[in-house]
Amino acid sequence: MILVRAPLRISLFGGGSDFKNFYKKKKSAILSFSFNKYVYVIVKKSFSNNFVISYSKKETTKNIEKIKHPIIRETLKFFKIKEPLEIISISDIPGKGSGLGASSAFACALVKAIVEYKRIYLPKSSIAKIASIIEISKCNSKIGKQDHYASAIGGFNLLRFYSSEKVKIKKIKIKKIFFQNLFLVPTNIYRNASKILTKQQLRKNIKNRNLQIDKLVKMAIRVSKIFQKNSISSINQIGLFMHKGWIIKKKISESITNKKIDNLYNLGIKAGSIGGKLLGAGGGGFILFYVPKEKQNYFKKSFSNSFYIRPKLDTQGLLVKKLK
Repeated sequence: MILVRAPLRISLFGGGSDFKNFYKKKKSAILSFSFNKYVYVIVKKSFSNNFVISYSKKETTKNIEKIKHPIIRETLKFFKIKEPLEIISISDIPGKGSGLGASSAFACALVKAIVEYKRIYLPKSSIAKIASIIEISKCNSKIGKQDHYASAIGGFNLLRFYSSEKVKIKKIKIKKIFFQNLFLVPTNIYRNASKILTKQQLRKNIKNRNLQIDKLVKMAIRVSKIFQKNSISSINQIGLFMHKGWIIKKKISESITNKKIDNLYNLGIKAGSIGGKLLGAGGGGFILFYVPKEKQNYFKKSFSNSFYIRPKLDTQGLLVKKLK
């Protein structure tokens, strides 16, 4: 039995530049990190002659083509799996529409579990590449590639995607104080990222979208250099940049935000945050707030009736355990 753990991710700047229609023409850069909330996938030989699939639903079938979960179906087809398997998936955070890259973390975990089951060695970057091909090309999800690399590799990274399809990953060292100042607050709105991103990429919207993303790419590169200074004063600047980035992101599309999200964001600012952003494609999910230490008690009191997460850096990326 193979157990694989894949971390979720938080994208700070440059999201959207990991789409092929962007990085084929323009410079791409994404600043992101994986954190200590996970998707878990178990793969084992099936006790019966059926594929047994357990996630938020349960499926049992002899025919791979009849599997309804697209990532599972296409992954099994990609690796030409014929022996019936049992596949189980669970997550620390409800994955659908969270804005934390859960579907891509699942894709990476499943690919890793299958190659381990088949006793094939592949580096983490190759796992990310295959997972992105399956989710984007085979499942036709209108998403980018950053989430697969963030989850598979782990850590805090500056990701660069090139027109040649080369991916460059630069590790960045970060002081713990940065993570000690972060709060993840749910909007309690969950949406289909692929549908939102499809709308954003309509021909009538693409010019403005690319213009705003280009600004976020430049911000990602600039902020990565600030992080390298690693002083407390420089790190506190990141919160201010997050706010500037959020203002830019909202200009990408009307679907990015709504009244409920804006009210929650404004509440966080009034409660002591110096900046934040809605994670993912927009329309729901989680808001990341940067709150200096001296403001955190007031922030916590303001959100005392709300659930929030204090994210910590995950440095391992994909982690595998083989159980007998």
